[in-house]
This record gives sequence, structure tokens and C-alpha cells, in this order.
Amino acid sequence: PVTLELGGKSPAIICPDYSIDAAARSIAFGKWLNAGQTCIAPDYVLVPAASLDAFVAAALAQARSAYPEPAANADYTSIISERHHARLIAALAEAEAAGATVHRHSDVATTSETEEGAARMAPAIVVGAPDDSVLMREEIFGPILPVVPYRDLDEALAIVNSRERPLALYCFTGDKRAETRVLDGAISGGVTVNGTLLH
Repeated sequence: PVTLELGGKSPAIICPDYSIDAAARSIAFGKWLNAGQTCIAPDYVLVPAASLDAFVAAALAQARSAYPEPAANADYTSIISERHHARLIAALAEAEAAGATVHRHSDVATTSETEEGAARMAPAIVVGAPDDSVLMREEIFGPILPVVPYRDLDEALAIVNSRERPLALYCFTGDKRAETRVLDGAISGGVTVNGTLLH
């Protein structure tokens, strides 16, 4: 017997027809559940370029509503180990040093030590992370969400297909033709249309 698992970064593609607020609500749920530490969490979001700022604002609003004061919130999950926490902090710093814009949950510290010694990390959204950065090369497994603008669906699918095949793919659209185009144009382990995690 052989067991195979797809390990690529799981994308969420928001098609131009879909409500940015509705997509942000679903993606925020899927990304920040368990502080992003699920194997099928959305790993990056492809959003129409004209809707980039609106998506960032809507996703941050969802994070702030669901997880107020994450550093002191007992209902917000800690990062699993000190080593992994340090990896996430370094990945954010690398992207920021390379010119990416990091939109943080709040201006206060994004981490804190809990009584058990595990650190909590507040949600963050990253725009402009370079393709060769850790955030765009590796599974994140944490509460950091890169967002990539695209011009048309061909470009979005080319970005997905330039990477390893993902474990999950999320497509947000009410247009059946766009849905078919995405599902036929990218291979993944599983798909949810207009939602996350539920497949």
C-alpha cells in the first residue's frame, strides 16, 4: 500500500462576480480557525486587482470581530511550538523586508506568552510577498494570509498551476462558467465552492 498526500499551498480564488464581504467572511473563518493551523486552511488568496483594498479591509474586520485582543483571548489558539512561532515571525519579517505590506490585526504586539508558555500570534494579511519568500513557497500553518491581486482568471489559474498541486482549492463565484473554468483549470485534492474547509 502507498499513501500519498498533496502538499501544495491551498489557494482561494475570488472571481470578479462574487461579493468581497461574503468571500472575506468565509476565508477569514477558514484561515483563522485554530490560528491557521489546519492542513486545509486557505494559504493565499487570489483577488481581482480592483478589489484588493476592499478584501484586505473586510478580512481584517472579520478577524477583529471574531478574535478581539488575540494576545489575551483564551478562545484564540496558541501557536503549537516555540520553533514554529519563530518560523512564522521570521517569515513575516522576510516578506516585510522585501517590500511587502503587512496589515496587522492591531497596532499592539502580535504575540504574547500564555501561562502554558505557548505564544499567540494575531492574524496578519500580507500584500506583495515575493514569489520566492517563505510565505509564498511553503505551507504557512499559521495566522498569516498572503493576498495576491490578479487581472483575469487566466492569470489567477496560471499562478495556481505554477506551484505544487494544492491539498484544497476554494473558488468563490456565482457564475457557473467561471466555476467550471476554475475547476477544470486547476488540480487539487479537494474543492469547496463558495466556502472553506467544509468539503
